[in-house]
Amino acid sequence: MEAASAREDAVSPIGPYDVPQPLAGEIWRVQISTKTESGLARDDLVITPHFQNNATATPGALADRIAASMPTYLTHPVEGQVKVYREDYAPPGTPHNPLAIRAFGNVGQYLSIGTPRELCVCLSYYAAINAPRFRGRLYIPLSWANNHVTPPSPAAGKRPDPSVIAAVMAFYTVVIKDAMTGTGVQWVVSSRTDKSAKVVSNYWVDDEWDIIRSRGLRGTTRQQGTAP
Repeated sequence: MEAASAREDAVSPIGPYDVPQPLAGEIWRVQISTKTESGLARDDLVITPHFQNNATATPGALADRIAASMPTYLTHPVEGQVKVYREDYAPPGTPHNPLAIRAFGNVGQYLSIGTPRELCVCLSYYAAINAPRFRGRLYIPLSWANNHVTPPSPAAGKRPDPSVIAAVMAFYTVVIKDAMTGTGVQWVVSSRTDKSAKVVSNYWVDDEWDIIRSRGLRGTTRQQGTAP
């Protein structure tokens, strides 16, 4: 599931590193982020898919694979980062050190966003049953999807353009599936209620916009009135 994890940066050491081989069956929360024009961490675009370890995978191998596939998906060497955390279902905001960190793209090369930053299209998925605690969503930023499309899709209309929907579907193939193929991990639905994970069996993208308000810009001007 999508999760806010920007505060974890406060305890994250700088640079790529790895921890010793973890236990098989561990659930990993992967934070994938890209920089935007401001260059500020608070404005990073972030998604957090979950994976489950097998007997041979390592957090570093998973981070390497995703860091290699993101520039391919974005079709530009946009500056970004991959962090892998152990999912222990601690209360939100609990500090965690990452198990692995990898950078990708070129430092200082940011996404140029010509549409509302908070606009996104969901890559939805479920594990065997399309029901609560068996399903999840990744809120793929419209700017990511637009970068995947050549040429970029038209301005955001009433519904996402078919090319945008196809680009969000492609995130599974280019990033998620590649991570599984390259490392042997499994993509999972992570349930905080059940404190467990289930292997994803189906995914889809529909023709409706979604909004992540926290990705929006901060107001710069204001008009006011008095009432009555």
